[in-house]
Amino acid sequence: MVFARYVVNLCLEEGEPCTVLRLGLSDGRVIRLADAVVPVPTPHGSYVAYYRRSDGAVVVRDLTAGKVRAVPGGWSRAAGPLRHLSPAGRYAVVGSPCQVVDTISGEVHTLPFTPDRAISFSPDNAYFVAYVDSQTVGKPVYVRLWDLADRLDVVSYLPRKYRHDAA
Repeated sequence: MVFARYVVNLCLEEGEPCTVLRLGLSDGRVIRLADAVVPVPTPHGSYVAYYRRSDGAVVVRDLTAGKVRAVPGGWSRAAGPLRHLSPAGRYAVVGSPCQVVDTISGEVHTLPFTPDRAISFSPDNAYFVAYVDSQTVGKPVYVRLWDLADRLDVVSYLPRKYRHDAA
């Protein structure tokens, strides 16, 4: 299986604009993404999503099969940055406030919370997981789970002793 190891945005070839991004692959190849803006790989790197420079569409590229597909619906970079891509490229997190986009159907759902950090998806694409900090000492910190199929918000509390700012 081929996966992305890193994204390079250096001017490697004379005369080529520095905005041409490249993906370094696990098999040693480098793929030019001449039309990509802000690529975001899946956690294991077999898919990458980005805004296509030519028309602003969000596209998902399967690095193993070499296929590229546009996400249905009208997209532009004004929607906000691509933040995360789920395993198998099924869901993308876009913008602020965060929206979860089904990259196959084009369905969009705004999250009922704003993640602070440690955003991820469950390996089976069933849940979106985020860390939410209240930013106030003594207030609870939550790990938020959002059920992607049922659009249900599940909240889990982290005791103070596990907080990053706990004394």
